Amino acid sequence: MAKVRKRKLPSGLIRWQASYVDGAGNRRAKLFERKSDGEAWLIKVGHDLSQGLHTPAATSPTVAQAGQLWLKRGRDKNLEEMTLKGYEEHVLLHINRKHPVSNAETMPRENCRPRPISKVDLLWGVQ
Repeated sequence: MAKVRKRKLPSGLIRWQASYVDGAGNRRAKLFERKSDGEAWLIKVGHDLSQGLHTPAATSPTVAQAGQLWLKRGRDKNLEEMTLKGYEEHVLLHINRKHPVSNAETMPRENCRPRPISKVDLLWGVQ
């Protein structure tokens, strides 16, 4: 059964605790500053539960874990090697944020040229 209850925190603040029991029988709760926010959250959670779409925050995977699951699924489905390589690069560059060493560090100094100043740069005072 879903409820919204008033709670007094050890700091003295008053919060509203919205709680429900999930499909596995575990009680899930979240605190809100306003009672109406807690009630709105319970309505959304109840709808998601009835549709089979709700995943509690405590059990949902992180973005990095989801990226690894995506790569594993691609390997299990025997996707093309270049497709998997593209997926791996996407996870590496955009999710795990590990950029390869840029060639600017290894490029000879005489090959490096400064970027030309544009009219937009001049308008914004960038030089």
